[in-house]
Amino acid sequence: MYLNKLLSFASPIVPFDVDDACFASINITDVGACNNGHNAAFVEIEEEFDRNFESCQSGFCASLDYAPSEGPMGMCSCGIVFCSNAAYRAPTMCDEGEEYLLSLAQLVKCTVDAAKDASQKRKDVVTSVNKEAPPKEGRDASQSCQEDVVACEEDVLKSVTKGWATRYCLNYIDKMLSPEISPSGEYAWMEECGTDHPTLDPMTALCMEVFSSNIIDDDEGLISNLDSEMPEGTPQAKAEPSSANTYALASVAGWVFLSPIAMLYI
Repeated sequence: MYLNKLLSFASPIVPFDVDDACFASINITDVGACNNGHNAAFVEIEEEFDRNFESCQSGFCASLDYAPSEGPMGMCSCGIVFCSNAAYRAPTMCDEGEEYLLSLAQLVKCTVDAAKDASQKRKDVVTSVNKEAPPKEGRDASQSCQEDVVACEEDVLKSVTKGWATRYCLNYIDKMLSPEISPSGEYAWMEECGTDHPTLDPMTALCMEVFSSNIIDDDEGLISNLDSEMPEGTPQAKAEPSSANTYALASVAGWVFLSPIAMLYI
C-alpha cells in the first residue's frame, strides 16, 4: 500500500507522529479487509501512485549533476538513499553535499505529493460509496475500517511539517556520521559544512534553509523567521560557531545495501 511505502521511507530516520491504532488500520488494508466493494478503484489508485513514485526515484538519481545516473534508486535499512548505478557516487565535499541534500528534499516532497494525491482519491471513493450508508454505529466493519484508514492517512500527511523535515535532515546527517555508515570517518568532512546564522547551529540552519524550505511550500524565507519557528529541540549556535564552507550531506559511496523491507518501492 502506498502509505506504507511513505512510512517505510520516513521510519528509519524520523517516524511520523501517528499512534498504533492508525498503523493498525493501515495494515488491515494490506490484506484487503477494508476494501470490500472498492478493490478495483483502490488498485487503480495504487498503480497510479506506483507510477508517480517511480518517477520520483528516477528524478533523484538524474538530478545529481555531480554524478547523474539512471538509477535505480535504492535505500538501505538504515534509511540512507543511493543509486545502484556505476555512474553514481556519494558527494565528497560541501558543494556536492548541498546538491545531494536538495535532490533528497525533492525526492521526499515528490513522494509526499504522490501520497497526498492518492489519499485524496481514496477519500473521494470512500466518501462517495459510504455517503448513503447507515450511521456509523450501523455500518459494517469494512465501512468503518475505510473511514479509519482515511483519517489515519490524513494524520500521517499532516505530520509532514517543517519541524519534521528539519529533524529528518538532522538525523540523516547524524546517520551519515555514525560508525554504521562512516566507520573510518569517511564523511567527517560534513562537520565542516553548514550555513551561517546568528542564533542557530550551522547544520540546523542548513537543514531549515535547504531541506525544509524545499519540502513545505509555504515556508519560503524560512531562515529569516527561524528564531520564532524552530522545532522543539533545535540546537542553538555555539558562542564561536565553526567556520562553515557552504552546505553538507553525504550518501553511500558506491556501497550496495540490500533491504527488501525498507526499500521505498517495495
